[in-house]
Amino acid sequence: MSAYTPQQIKTIRHAVAAGREAVRKQSDFNPLTFAKVYAAHDGVQLPGVHDDASRRLRLTQRLLEMLEHGATTMDDPDLQREFHRVRMETRWAEAAQSDKVVGFRLQFDGVAAYQPECQALLATDHGLGAAVFRKAEVVVLPPGCHGGEFIPVVEDEIEQ
Repeated sequence: MSAYTPQQIKTIRHAVAAGREAVRKQSDFNPLTFAKVYAAHDGVQLPGVHDDASRRLRLTQRLLEMLEHGATTMDDPDLQREFHRVRMETRWAEAAQSDKVVGFRLQFDGVAAYQPECQALLATDHGLGAAVFRKAEVVVLPPGCHGGEFIPVVEDEIEQ
């Protein structure tokens, strides 16, 4: 699977930050609320160098429709990845509201847990212990690490 380009990662990070800020300001931790802002900032990206703007637009529209109608079944891996990101980021934004939460621990299940790029993320220490990211960070998982989950970590759980 292709990786995101540096520009795509920058765009996704910006869109995620805008989405988190919107749900926080509105106190509306609904994935659709996040997704609308995320989509407006071009957050939906297709991994790789070749940008297909019409495919991204269709994918964004399908994502918003699915969230509006509560659908969860999809056959497109790009749609699955974006759907998962929207739900994960909305949960992150809500959990980060707590002063007790200092970060989020990344964990993988299934095939992703054995991918070298995913294992490297699990081994990385950002000052709170391996695989724990500060709550203000925006983490863009490589496409091969689809399905990663971020679990809230409170202060007394971090490695000293």
